[in-house]
Amino acid sequence: MAHVNFDRWAMPGLDLTMGGKTYTVPAPHGERLNLAIPAFASVEAFRSGLSKAAVTQETLDVIACIDEPFEEVMLGSSAYAEMQSDGMHPEVISRMALYSMWKWASPHGDQIADLMAQYNWGNKGDGSSAEPGEAQGR
Repeated sequence: MAHVNFDRWAMPGLDLTMGGKTYTVPAPHGERLNLAIPAFASVEAFRSGLSKAAVTQETLDVIACIDEPFEEVMLGSSAYAEMQSDGMHPEVISRMALYSMWKWASPHGDQIADLMAQYNWGNKGDGSSAEPGEAQGR
């Protein structure tokens, strides 16, 4: 009988640590993986200037059908609720949701998520960091 170690093919969750506490974002599946994440990533890429391609009406229709807040969709209900109950600042939750979105939106997710975090919130070259809502290069 053949034995296959499937660990390398499984999609693990994403552990995000803030203030010494680790929150586990479950790997996306179903509509979250196939519809919501690509739709939100497409809008964010256009908004940030990374893509010149206009957001299609179909993409906007997908987003309009989502009842949960963006952060809950990207982080999963459990991690999102835990962050809120821990009193985490909403801007930090939003940044973690964006990081998760970039992680899951690309086959090179870890590298893309880190690159986007650095672009949006990283060191601006003078030793300071981007303020909430301020992206580098904008």
